[in-house]
Amino acid sequence: MRCSTKPAHSASLRVARSVLPIFSRKRPPAWPPLTIAADPFEGSCPYHGDCLEGLAAGPAIIARWGQSLSELGSPSDKIELIADYIAHLAANLVLLHMPDRLIFGGGVMKAPGLLQAVRRLTEVKLGGYVRAPQLDPGLEQFIVAPALGDHAGITGAIELGRMAAGQ
Repeated sequence: MRCSTKPAHSASLRVARSVLPIFSRKRPPAWPPLTIAADPFEGSCPYHGDCLEGLAAGPAIIARWGQSLSELGSPSDKIELIADYIAHLAANLVLLHMPDRLIFGGGVMKAPGLLQAVRRLTEVKLGGYVRAPQLDPGLEQFIVAPALGDHAGITGAIELGRMAAGQ
């Protein structure tokens, strides 16, 4: 989900054994609602400025505060702001696609307390509108970190290659 011509982040839906991309450089970027009073940062995306990537990705956080979220000591106001942007994405993914699970990884998501804040704010944004077994209270089993940690991307790429080769 990067706005540049070479995306480093993406989102996908896994259906049975296939993986269907839902965000790539060919799709429009996501824009969370902005409250200028709460967040005057104009964004760092060279193409769109204040799209989700331009507001909540690692380079945007460093451009905004001069350090990564983890290096800042994860103050709650900063965690809440970034979690709010990611929760908008999560809520939209639920409403548009109703996936079985959302997996958020990468450097930003390693900030202490961020994943829990994303879960909490996603639940608030959904407001009970959607009822589904996977949306357990608290979303602990629905919004998760990658089980393979930093190896999830390369492992997924290898699996896609194996699938394409028919193995």
